Amino acid sequence: MFILTILLYLFYFRLTGIQPLGFEGLIYWFLDLQPAYKTSLLSSLLTIIGFLIAFHVATANWRNQLRANLRLEAAKDIDLTYSRITHLISSIKIYANMNLDLIQNIKAKLPDNELLPKLNFVLSQVPDFLSNRNELSILHIKSFEFYGRYSNVLFSTWNSFDQLEMVNKSVERITSKMWILVPIVDLNSPNFKEMYLSYVDEGRLKELSEQCEESHGYVSGVSGSVRGMLTSSLVEFNVSWLINFIRKGKFMKTLLSEIKSIQKKYHRTTQ
Repeated sequence: MFILTILLYLFYFRLTGIQPLGFEGLIYWFLDLQPAYKTSLLSSLLTIIGFLIAFHVATANWRNQLRANLRLEAAKDIDLTYSRITHLISSIKIYANMNLDLIQNIKAKLPDNELLPKLNFVLSQVPDFLSNRNELSILHIKSFEFYGRYSNVLFSTWNSFDQLEMVNKSVERITSKMWILVPIVDLNSPNFKEMYLSYVDEGRLKELSEQCEESHGYVSGVSGSVRGMLTSSLVEFNVSWLINFIRKGKFMKTLLSEIKSIQKKYHRTTQ
């Protein structure tokens, strides 16, 4: 409408043959008006200007609120997803370590009466391991949806997109190693140890455990860093923030140093 009005003003003479008043002409016209008309025009002008200012402020606040809501939604979604992923990584690591311990007990020729309860417990954890493995695979696929859903928010914060991408690559390294055979053993068989060892692969279990150990801290730390960057603009700077930052400055410096060292280690292992 504003552009249409300007065009109409510019071409009004060509359309009607009447020259519209310019800025100087409007000033003279206004000065020739009676005081009552001047007051009415000034009041109307102030009302319009006030409306435009109020409209602009309301629109800016509305956009800021939407932006804040989107940031909070992204931070919450990332928090829920990667908190669950770190829990699953821990559970998978525990399962791998249980099997490694059991293999060492078999190699150490632990008596059968002591070995059977341990093996029975490991077998009881197989359904949980299968469930955790499937859930981690699903969440890993879901995590790639963040790129499209929250791309604008991630791009608006420094390095968030790259960090989230590195987190997902770290999780992917686990998902590529977690598809191991699970043991199926008849505990009443005299050859139950041989049956168990025919299913498990000590080398692959070690790789899975080590990868879980490496990725757990990285996923937890870096995803937390992304959440912090998304919500940092929503937290106002105040005296309490400054005091706590000074008090915990050493801790934050250590934490950032650990995250950077993990990132460097991750880059070395992926090259």
